Amino acid sequence: MANTTPLPNPWTGTGRSVSGTVVNNDEEDSGVNMLEEMEEDSSPMAKAKYILSTTFCSPCLGSEGPASEKFMKLAKTFCFGVAVFDFLMFIVSLCVPPFGFAPPSTNPMLGPNSEALVTLGALSVDHVRYNFQVWRMFTCIFLHAGIIHYVMNMTVQLGFGLEFEKKFSSWKTALVYIISGIGGSVVSLCTSNGLGVGASGALLGLIGAHTSSLGIEWPRLEEHVRSAQLKQTGIWLVTIIIISLIPGVGWAAHLGGFITGFLLMIVLQHKEIENQLHSRLALGASIVSLVTFFLVPSILFWVIFSKQ
Repeated sequence: MANTTPLPNPWTGTGRSVSGTVVNNDEEDSGVNMLEEMEEDSSPMAKAKYILSTTFCSPCLGSEGPASEKFMKLAKTFCFGVAVFDFLMFIVSLCVPPFGFAPPSTNPMLGPNSEALVTLGALSVDHVRYNFQVWRMFTCIFLHAGIIHYVMNMTVQLGFGLEFEKKFSSWKTALVYIISGIGGSVVSLCTSNGLGVGASGALLGLIGAHTSSLGIEWPRLEEHVRSAQLKQTGIWLVTIIIISLIPGVGWAAHLGGFITGFLLMIVLQHKEIENQLHSRLALGASIVSLVTFFLVPSILFWVIFSKQ
């Protein structure tokens, strides 16, 4: 049973319980200091300071420590670092000729012109086909078509992505994220002649990895945990499918990223399969499938589409 520690509520004078938390002496001292400030100053600024110092990012980072420590934890995560980098790249894209925002009739996502995105590394079939600029399959992951596109992707990344990273570690998250993003780019090359940008393929890779991990852990999960995990995964999948059906959205990158992440996570977690034979079979099958998944679209692209 989780421990509960009563914490004073500065507005009502009553206590509240925070499940699963333990307050140490340093935190108690800081809490007393803030409460003293609250008694002297009941302004909205003082209330905001109290709220930020006690609840900042608690869903993803836990509830211990002051706000500065929690922010430092957040700043050290892969998902948050990429989100900041993507935002900086978006600002840069507005500073590349032709400068500024494209007309909404051209780019409804409220973002830069396509020429600027191509300059910065957007996925372009012609550039990959004729100039062999395969690096675009990687760089396009960190570019976004506009403000709406960025906010949609980062909502998933800072929600689902941080929870994934908290469970599986930063290096696994980075590995699945990047390889799944490239996997999405590979499939996109074979299905679209337009530009491709965004982290959607990489994020779908995390969802795919979570799905395969759920399958591996399934025999050891309690019934209520199974139900909760199925519900969460189902909501994300249905949401992504609906978004994928919107005209102009790269459904191929979504599909490619999901499959890549699904297979890659089996490789990373095959040792957690209790039956040794099943573990080896799963490892071999996932590696063969992963290699095939990358090779077949690549061969189709270079042999068939390059002749057009």
